[in-house]
Amino acid sequence: MNTNHHLTRHALALRLHLAHDNERLRDALHLIADMAETSADPKSLPTIGRIARVALVEAQPVNPAEESTP
Repeated sequence: MNTNHHLTRHALALRLHLAHDNERLRDALHLIADMAETSADPKSLPTIGRIARVALVEAQPVNPAEESTP
């Protein structure tokens, strides 16, 4: 088994996973910011908290094999 090839594949998978998580977190932060800026309703705070908690839950890793299939 080629260790370098395995490490490269592992690094690529980790990179894809982190990129996916970063995109999810960025989207959640934009949504939270929009809600906070446009709503003066204190009842929106639980919704903002729920969005933040869901964003912090780790997503399923991206499977490169699934991404390459049309």
